[in-house]
Amino acid sequence: MDLRRRRYHKPGTPPGTYDVEQTRSAHPSHIGITDYDAQDLRLSEGLEALDQPPTLANRWIRVTGAPSLDVLASLERRFNIDPLVLEDVVNSGQRPKFNDFDPDVFLTLSVPHDTPTGKFQQLSIYVAKGLLVTFIESEGDLFRPIEERLSRSRTNIRQSSVYYLLYAILDLAIDLLFPLLDGTAQRLEALESQIIHHPTDAALVDTHRFRNQLLFLRKIAWATREVVNELLRHSDTQETAAMRPYLQDTYDHIVGVIDLVETQRDISTNLVEVYLSVISNRMNEVIKLLTVISTLFIPATFIASIYGMNFNRSAGPLNMPELDWPLGYLSVLGLIGLSMIGMLIYFWKKKWL
Repeated sequence: MDLRRRRYHKPGTPPGTYDVEQTRSAHPSHIGITDYDAQDLRLSEGLEALDQPPTLANRWIRVTGAPSLDVLASLERRFNIDPLVLEDVVNSGQRPKFNDFDPDVFLTLSVPHDTPTGKFQQLSIYVAKGLLVTFIESEGDLFRPIEERLSRSRTNIRQSSVYYLLYAILDLAIDLLFPLLDGTAQRLEALESQIIHHPTDAALVDTHRFRNQLLFLRKIAWATREVVNELLRHSDTQETAAMRPYLQDTYDHIVGVIDLVETQRDISTNLVEVYLSVISNRMNEVIKLLTVISTLFIPATFIASIYGMNFNRSAGPLNMPELDWPLGYLSVLGLIGLSMIGMLIYFWKKKWL
């Protein structure tokens, strides 16, 4: 999914309207449920499990794939989720954002879906007391590190509220940007080497595409920073105040991402100037070579033009007597050659060659 293209309703549609026909994911929705506390962990799945009350202190519901109308309606009915939230879930392609439905919160993130190609997908998270619901379109191993941490009883994630789970997901989404930036850094080095040693039009086109990708990454990074800021301002209750140190650490990570993106963006911008400079220098070298060649033939052209004139050898001794020399032709060629050699030596001493 390309997050640069956002799905939207027909203009004039009432707020809170969600149309599942807009979800074009090839994956049908799958529901996984994890109930957990410090002592126990229970797993279940399927739409029927949504209607079952939580058996432990915290519940994590994972909706993977395109949510059907039944899934959305069941979530709205069972947990009293605001229709505006479900509308944002369906209309994917949104920038990372934070919404406060006091006391509940809803946020969307952009997470890498395919690191080599730089594709992103939307991750929507709804948090209420003892409940966290995640919506993501594509199946995969995105949550595997968090699920492994949940499987171990003596971890902070098991002994804390769902807000710690929210922090863990947010931290994971930000950390996934670093491998992506490592890939862009390698690509940037390859472009730089290509432009310096073999500048081509294709390299210039790749540089412009790379700059557009970094511009998109910059937009995601800055929007994610706003989300973390909003969460920091929201962490004022007794339940969420314990998350402030962790959220501050996440804030430091996203600032690091922004620094890397800005640095790579500046370098990519400079690459265009480097390309133009290399092309200009090569053009100057070509012009310099052609100028030297043209200059070398100036004496030859002068001498040949003199001998191309009409002469009357009987008019007097000053009327080109060397025309009668047996070796006159070779003498003229030698004179032309000596003039060229002399000019080459002069250019070399002047360091023009």
